[in-house]
Amino acid sequence: MKIEKGIPIPTARGNGPFGGFTDTLRKMKRGESVFFDKSNVSYARNAHAIARQAGVKVATRTVDGGLRVWRIE
Repeated sequence: MKIEKGIPIPTARGNGPFGGFTDTLRKMKRGESVFFDKSNVSYARNAHAIARQAGVKVATRTVDGGLRVWRIE
């Protein structure tokens, strides 16, 4: 393995499994929410960690058929 210096780290593109959610959180206004159906609840359960990284405060609640995430600040 060759050790190299001076190679810049590429900027994050947000195309991982939560990339779209991070962008959505940043676009949301206070009081707006998004719904995750049962097939996507596992992503929504990480909403607080994802929101913290995006600089957004959220509240999550289990609702009929899935989970809802509100932007609160």
